[in-house]
Parts: sequence; C-alpha cells; structure tokens
Amino acid sequence: MVPRAGGAGSVPLASRLEIVAQVADALQAAHDTGIIHRDIKPSNILVHSSDEPDQGRVHVKLTDFGIGRVVADELLLGHTGAGFTRTLLGTSSPYLTGTQLYMAPELLAGEPASTRSDIYSLGVVLFQLLTADLHRPVATDWAGAIDDPLLREDLTLCFAGNPAERFSSAAQLAASLRSLDSRRARSPRESGSKSSPAGGASSPGSRWP
Repeated sequence: MVPRAGGAGSVPLASRLEIVAQVADALQAAHDTGIIHRDIKPSNILVHSSDEPDQGRVHVKLTDFGIGRVVADELLLGHTGAGFTRTLLGTSSPYLTGTQLYMAPELLAGEPASTRSDIYSLGVVLFQLLTADLHRPVATDWAGAIDDPLLREDLTLCFAGNPAERFSSAAQLAASLRSLDSRRARSPRESGSKSSPAGGASSPGSRWP
C-alpha cells in the first residue's frame, strides 16, 4: 500500500489522508450501487504516486470485492453481481467474512455487514496510517496514539460501537479528512466562542447537519 523504504511514516500526512479519502470515495461509489466491500485493509488498496506536475498527487484504487455483498439488487441495474458471495470463512455465520483485524465489532458478534461496518474498517486503515504501523490493532487506548484532536474526532466517528453513531457515509469521512486544514483554522475561533460570556456566545451547532 505504501513504499516499504521508510514505511508509512515516510509518507507526508496530507498524502496519507488523501489515500484514505480516495478509498472513501471508492467505497461511496460502491455503496451507492448497493455493494458492501466487507474486506477493507491495506493489501486491498493500490496506491500510485504520480510524477506529473500535480505535485506527486497519489492515485488510489480499491480492489478485491470478492467477498463483497450485494445489499440492494434494485441498485444494480446494468451491473453484475458476479463475484459477490456469502462465503463462509471458518465460522458458522454468513456475515463473518473478511479480515478480523479490520472487522467492526457488530460483525464479530454475528450481525450483518453494512455500509458503516465498511467505514469502521477504513477507520482502522486510517489509524494505522496515522501511527505508521500497518499491523497495529485498534485497542481500547487507541486515542492516546493520536495527537491531533480533530483526527481523534474523525476516528471516533469511525470506531463508535453503535454503527448509527459512526459517519453516516463514506463521503462524509472523505470530506472531513479533506477539510482538516479549514477545520483547524475554525477550531480556535469556535473554542473562543464557547468560552465567551453567556450573552455573547453563540450556540454550537452539529458538525454534520
């Protein structure tokens, strides 16, 4: 997924975030077509860094939909469902497919996959890229490894135990990562507004309408 020389830590943060944002774009396209990937992990993400005059912009492809699941046949008009299986991989549950290190907790509990379980898996990839360790599991103390409070917020919205409390779409995750700089610029002003006297403080709004 990333160059071996120097590892993930040698890749600029902006490029790491763009890798995840482009995977989220691909996921959104799949979800819009009624397909859940179910096996998001670094080995299924192909990254090409261009030497063109676009400042080395990364180009990402999401691969291996072999265990993907078609969840909305009516959205597949003009497409094929071939290759999307419910193959059992060492378990009695038809939903427990994929790589356990990246699986959402509800899948481990035998619940069906959803678009938000894909978002959880992509959150694991994001966490590993941020910590420069593509084998690192998400433990209960994961937040201590992430210094940036806004990226912690993004990861929290990927890792929520209740799927309904995660990002509602992969597109939201992509937009949040791509707007990190503007969010950082807003953050001090918002903090100042919240600490203003009651008469002058504005009510904080939800980040997602």
